[in-house]
Amino acid sequence: MAPTAFSARLPILHAGVATALLRLERPAEALAAVEAALADARGCGEAWFEPEYLRLGGECRLALGDAGAAAAAFRAALALAERQAAPAWSLRAATSLARMRRECASGPAAEALLAGIVARFPPRADTPDLRAARALLGDG
Repeated sequence: MAPTAFSARLPILHAGVATALLRLERPAEALAAVEAALADARGCGEAWFEPEYLRLGGECRLALGDAGAAAAAFRAALALAERQAAPAWSLRAATSLARMRRECASGPAAEALLAGIVARFPPRADTPDLRAARALLGDG
């Protein structure tokens, strides 16, 4: 698809659909939506949103009961976000990983990773993602 103002917003729409499906407890459908969106993004070179698709895929896999695949997806999202120098995507991926690790009682390393990413943001920065990360760390 040729880039247009509308197609530039498609990743946000796809992510919203996947998130809604997860909230409706339909993780298999959410995962299918994420995987299709990821394939489309890779096909047309829209790599900027790929870390978020990977993270959402991890959330879907976690909801499906596959913690190992979820952790791998979160780590892949984090690694790609770091390569892209995209701190907001890094924050989201690290928050998902730390939350999963906390629920599995293996959280200190993931929380240390998250704390390092949160520290990159100005202390007065206040976004929903930063509030969620700080709350997870007990700082918010």
